[in-house]
Amino acid sequence: MGDTLYLTALKKIGLARTMALSSTYPLSTLAFDYALLGASVSTHLTLGAVLVVVGIAFLSGRHQEDDPASAADLRAGVVLALVTSLLWGLGTVLMRPPMDQLTPVQANAIRMPFVALVLYLLRVVPSGERLGRCPRRPLVIVAATGVLGMGVGSYMFLYALKTIGATKTVTLTSTAPVFGLALGALFLGERLSLRIAAGTAACLAGVWFVL
Repeated sequence: MGDTLYLTALKKIGLARTMALSSTYPLSTLAFDYALLGASVSTHLTLGAVLVVVGIAFLSGRHQEDDPASAADLRAGVVLALVTSLLWGLGTVLMRPPMDQLTPVQANAIRMPFVALVLYLLRVVPSGERLGRCPRRPLVIVAATGVLGMGVGSYMFLYALKTIGATKTVTLTSTAPVFGLALGALFLGERLSLRIAAGTAACLAGVWFVL
């Protein structure tokens, strides 16, 4: 549900706003971890989560929107992105207890097919869409990123969740935009700015506090 709402928000309000809003999920994870699992909330952990969220907001922000969203789309997109943050936080915290009895491979073997089945029955079948009608190249790219992100990445995420807990795992993994910007500058020639430097510094400071 969280990923589906994220993609819907992405179409309505764009990448910058969606990423900035949905990436507040370290804070929702922190709250759910405390409320549902009784996890201790240290000052360092809280400050680290806040710094990472601030850093992501800087990294995701843009001074101008090339295609401004309509008022209705803006409201809907903001709500969807914030709900995404809550669902990601709740889902991560709920996964922590079962990981005491499951390996990351077992957990993924249950999660991924079930999600695919639910989306197929609730979205694809009613709409009459067929994957065979999609161009082959986008399908191959999406499949490859699924193997990397939802396969290898999710395995490592679940392993970290099992060993260091929900809040630390989410806070550390949510620094992904830092690596994305570095790779973009290295391979795509994207320019770095003072805003990006400030966001990167805030993320790194947040990671230091968490560790």
